[in-house]
Amino acid sequence: MKTRTVRTALLLLTIIVSGSRSGTTQSQQPSSAARGQQTPTAAQPQQAPSPTAMTPYERSNLWLQTATLIVLTITLIVLAVYTGYTRTLAKAAVEEMSRPCVEVFQQTDQSSLAITSGHSSSLAGDRIAFKNIGTGAALNFRFTVQTDQGKASLAGPSLAPAEVFQSSVSRQSLSDPATVTCEFETLSGTKYRTESIVEDRRWVRSTRFEKTASKGRNYK
Repeated sequence: MKTRTVRTALLLLTIIVSGSRSGTTQSQQPSSAARGQQTPTAAQPQQAPSPTAMTPYERSNLWLQTATLIVLTITLIVLAVYTGYTRTLAKAAVEEMSRPCVEVFQQTDQSSLAITSGHSSSLAGDRIAFKNIGTGAALNFRFTVQTDQGKASLAGPSLAPAEVFQSSVSRQSLSDPATVTCEFETLSGTKYRTESIVEDRRWVRSTRFEKTASKGRNYK
């Protein structure tokens, strides 16, 4: 009895397994109508996969990085301009603190002729002298004197601040009026020039100081 029951159970199990295999096979086989409607897949071109769209977080992160790059670029440009401007100001300040100025040397004149002529100083001695009244050394000093025979251009020594140079040009050889020009430069190579007008071979009527590399002029 027990043996018969076991055989019956095995038979039912075999029938069930066979039926499930048959159903699976039929579901995997397409119908004839479906086979007639299908086209060969080998003839169809393969389409490229579409790019993945960016998420809102990725888009916002991209915009943030772009804005940061723009801000950093502008900051770098402003910093470079500011550095150049500061360097120019520092150079100008140093130039102002150590700037030479060579002109015709004059001494205080309290004579009656000076008082009646309205002058407080005049050329001293028989020869033309020059003095550096600036705050820096005057290098490559040259001077041009207008005389009765024409213009004489001579080279002088480098002059320290407050130093006086006595030239070989006689004061009496000056034309009336005469123009005396001094050219010199600083330690950094900046060139300057003074131009004095001498009247009656004694009085300095005016002196003009200028930087030769620029158009601006300063008068004193």
